[in-house]
Amino acid sequence: PTGGCGRAGEGAWRAWHSLENAQLNWVRNGLSTSGLGIAMIQFRTAQNNEDDVTQNDLPPVGGFVLMCAGQLMLLSGAVQHVAGAYALRQRLRLTPVGCAAVLAHALLPMAAFGTAMACVVGCHPRWVCHAMWGAREALPPLLSEKRLNNLARMKLGIETGG
Repeated sequence: PTGGCGRAGEGAWRAWHSLENAQLNWVRNGLSTSGLGIAMIQFRTAQNNEDDVTQNDLPPVGGFVLMCAGQLMLLSGAVQHVAGAYALRQRLRLTPVGCAAVLAHALLPMAAFGTAMACVVGCHPRWVCHAMWGAREALPPLLSEKRLNNLARMKLGIETGG
């Protein structure tokens, strides 16, 4: 919302904070649900690796369902945020910059979550690989040189010699 003195400006900011609060609630619930789904997938995968019984080798369907539910919550929050801003556009006194902020706030959590999920399943976007390769000196020890060299060789076609 554009700045303003008096009740009109205060009301615009109050409406904006209410809209943002609703969006953050959707994001929080979506990420919590997805995190629980990922934990369930990891648990089932670890359990399947420990058991030699083939009848117990079940896919982690419940975890996948929760991950999808989390993504749907993020999508619902984005739609609600944009629709709410559109409905309140006069009260919010949205400028073109304000409209861009609304779209960024709606789409950024979904884009970040989608990129993270692509990396979890091994479909690393090239821009992520390039960013990691460019920052390889500053990365934590968890991302060992061997893992980073494998990523560079497989995804970027860089021969590392290691």
